[in-house]
Amino acid sequence: MKKSFFKNHRFLCLSILFMWIKTYVVYKLGFDLQNNSVLEECLLLINPLSFIVPLFGIALLLTEKKQRIFLLSANVILTGILIANTVFYGFYIDFITIPVLFQASNMGDMGSSVQELFHPLYIALFLDIAVLFYLAKRDTAGKGKAGARTVKAYAWASAGLMLCNLALSEAEQPKLFKHPFDREALVKGIGLFHFHLYDTISQTLNAGAKAFADEDSLAAVANYTQADYSSPSDSKFGLAKGRNVIFVTLESTQRFVMDERVNGREITPFMNKLRKKSYDFTHFYQQTEQGKTSDSEFITANSLYPSSSGAVFFYKKRPPVQYDVPYVKRPSILFSRSACQP
Repeated sequence: MKKSFFKNHRFLCLSILFMWIKTYVVYKLGFDLQNNSVLEECLLLINPLSFIVPLFGIALLLTEKKQRIFLLSANVILTGILIANTVFYGFYIDFITIPVLFQASNMGDMGSSVQELFHPLYIALFLDIAVLFYLAKRDTAGKGKAGARTVKAYAWASAGLMLCNLALSEAEQPKLFKHPFDREALVKGIGLFHFHLYDTISQTLNAGAKAFADEDSLAAVANYTQADYSSPSDSKFGLAKGRNVIFVTLESTQRFVMDERVNGREITPFMNKLRKKSYDFTHFYQQTEQGKTSDSEFITANSLYPSSSGAVFFYKKRPPVQYDVPYVKRPSILFSRSACQP
């Protein structure tokens, strides 16, 4: 049965095999995914198949010519997704999401940066497509549309593969989908392609919730904010008097804007004045890892260097108690913080 399926659907089997190998290679070389157990490594091997096998299986319902066009097109699209995520990960140590795609118009001003991140070896990811195209032109890649029995067996195998992937990922990371902010855990668990599918569904549901929000929902929010309102406290006025340490950190700000001008006006006039009378640290952003804001806060407040993968806040081996700067220097330092995510 297995031999006859491969013989009759050789092009499909080779497409799956090439895409599987290519995805796993990108996992290992393009991303810095830390594996702490054998199960996590098994997940990296299985999760590409749990998406590729069902998707490419659609070809069994098509005629021979349409089957090859579909498989080649799917391979090109998935390869493009792999390359785009690899380039994005090379700078942000993160994966592309739907909100990021809505900011794609800003990429026009980053042409040189994208070219610097793009490695010529990425072109090698298209080699298997060239091989498949050659096989398709030779017309020796097997038969086309499959019978009902074959399609049914393939569908059951695909469903079993997806359920196995979900079960293993849940065993490795319980309540995986309750923590969508840990994108590395999602990719390691369900795979890059399923992650994009999950992200698309989540963003669509969120957009739908906003679109169908009514006045009753707005009233509930307004009532909550009014009930939780705190008036300014007179006891906090002048609290910094007599304290000589002011600690300033900025989010989403790079040092090159310091002392720069636009139309003759300084971009950061107040920061420029502060910098001339204090200490500042260059290349600070490069010291953060995937946690970004969380990591920078841990570095500045706790002197805890970030882990190479994942936000340090969720790192299992972090110290149970951290004595930060505000606690240690509480008699002589006033420490307040605010952070906003774009």
